[in-house]
Amino acid sequence: MSSDLIAFLAPLTASFFVTFLALGGAYLLWWDRAVRRRNLRFHRVIAHSGAQSERPAFERELAFRSEQQQGRWKRMERRLSHYLPNRTALQRRLDRAGFRMGVGTLLVVILIVGTLIGFSVHTLLGLSLPLCALAGLIGGFLVTNVFIGMAGRRRSEKFLKQLPDAIDIIIRSVRAGLPIMEGISVVKDEFPRPLGDEFATVKDRVQFGATLEEALWLIAQRIERAEFNFLVIAVAVQRETGGNLTEALENLSHILRQREQMKLKVRALSSEARASAYILGALPFVMGILIYFLNPGYIDQLFIDPRGMSMIGFGLGSITMGALVMYKMIKFDI
Repeated sequence: MSSDLIAFLAPLTASFFVTFLALGGAYLLWWDRAVRRRNLRFHRVIAHSGAQSERPAFERELAFRSEQQQGRWKRMERRLSHYLPNRTALQRRLDRAGFRMGVGTLLVVILIVGTLIGFSVHTLLGLSLPLCALAGLIGGFLVTNVFIGMAGRRRSEKFLKQLPDAIDIIIRSVRAGLPIMEGISVVKDEFPRPLGDEFATVKDRVQFGATLEEALWLIAQRIERAEFNFLVIAVAVQRETGGNLTEALENLSHILRQREQMKLKVRALSSEARASAYILGALPFVMGILIYFLNPGYIDQLFIDPRGMSMIGFGLGSITMGALVMYKMIKFDI
């Protein structure tokens, strides 16, 4: 009876896992299409404003210097990067997350994570090696991309929280009669990461011969926030046609602070739902640990009997789906 049950549950578990991988692959294809469409619109805006008509001289200078400083690992990393699709978007995601690595290093990380996932799948489910290798490759790509995306969003949010104070410093510098680059230099020296590092790159690129708009647009491509895009557009319009730059920057700073206050208010109103999600998600694991220490023989059947292992799998799947639903319920875009 036990062998018949295992023979029945093994294909079911494998099909469930393959379905999960297929859904993950479909989500990746959709994400890649959405990113390419957004980048196309973004480049059209840049081309229309004349910010990037061709590769500027300072980028050629930086590329030449980096080429001269490349070691053996850098050359090997550049060769490995050719095996990854859409290398430009991946490199932009790494820069947005603040990771100082190339796509070749990312490929090595994906292979390491995929090997661990494939070994875990082979140990727990006993699937064949080709299927485990496929699962490890797809799983490694998914896990690393999710981690990079989370790090990028966290860094972007931190950048946006620091931006109103930086705008105020730039406004005071302009009102004092100083050029806008002096205000950017003050922001570079006074603010921590990530805003200080990003504005430091602005100063460095301007010193290499780039215009201020070009340097700011490169940051906007990494941050991918509409608020900073508005700052770049305001600076570009003021330098081309003139106008009251301080008034536009004051309005932007006021709007950013109001948005942050609204986010804090929404977080306070949804605190009860988040607490419920944490409690309901942690309760099965806490009760399982308590039962294991109070009566180990009672819960061992879940890990020995195939029916118990199937119940654990379906239970973890239900908890994951419930957590995702509650996350969508308490997440608001402002």
